[in-house]
Amino acid sequence: MTQSNYLLLTVLIFNLSSSLITSQAKSTPDSTTEKHSLLGAWYNFNPHGCSTMYITQASKTGQLTGGFASGQSGWCAKPEQWFSLTGHMIGESAFEFKVNWQNRTQDCQSNTIWDGEIKDGLLYTNWVLTSTNGGETYRGEDTFYRECKCSHCPKP
Repeated sequence: MTQSNYLLLTVLIFNLSSSLITSQAKSTPDSTTEKHSLLGAWYNFNPHGCSTMYITQASKTGQLTGGFASGQSGWCAKPEQWFSLTGHMIGESAFEFKVNWQNRTQDCQSNTIWDGEIKDGLLYTNWVLTSTNGGETYRGEDTFYRECKCSHCPKP
């Protein structure tokens, strides 16, 4: 094969590949292209109580800030106590955020990291709570809703 034929074949393969990728992308529905906003209140219900996450700021670079109040009884972070939340978006629909369970009046010596995605107007998350003093590590899942599904949710 001559060098000019090889070059022509390479250009044809590239153009064919580009056309296939473009047509496939146009025909494949992709829910991640929808614009989602995390700003505002999100509520989580579980058998131990209701928690509220409140995102106050989402920067153009994807950084998230806000607060988190655990509505769960029986542990260090009492209902209605707010703790700082920081995080960031990962692409259009995935996110990660962290709460350090320490504020001006309470130090629970732990932090929780959630990661998840926005889908159908809900936040689906996995979390890991880690003790900062060498204690236990716990894992779980949470789903956050825009409306409170409890008789009482901490208010931002």
